[in-house]
Amino acid sequence: MYKKRIQVSLLMFLALALVSGCVNGKVMSQKQQATIWMDTYNAQYDDCLAVLINPASTETQLAIARQKKVVLTQVWPMLRVYADIVDKGGTPTEQLISDISKLMNQLTNLAQGGH
Repeated sequence: MYKKRIQVSLLMFLALALVSGCVNGKVMSQKQQATIWMDTYNAQYDDCLAVLINPASTETQLAIARQKKVVLTQVWPMLRVYADIVDKGGTPTEQLISDISKLMNQLTNLAQGGH
């Protein structure tokens, strides 16, 4: 069940990234990027919570969920700042974008079972 949810989440993320990033060869807008990041965050949060509250979760699953929780906690305030800047018509800094991207990549790697 857990593995199936991860696979579905990853497929959704990859499909959104490909569609949003490649539509007519145009670069993704900041709002599209925020949407993808938030959707990915929410899916990973839900998966993490499901593992942590499931008494049948294995130690490996729990270890990955705990690592995800750390990354989710780090990236959440950055996502809020990014979304706030974009909602107000501003342009987020390259550093903020880079920091969020690195953390989201960590989440994706963890979702694939990596460390």
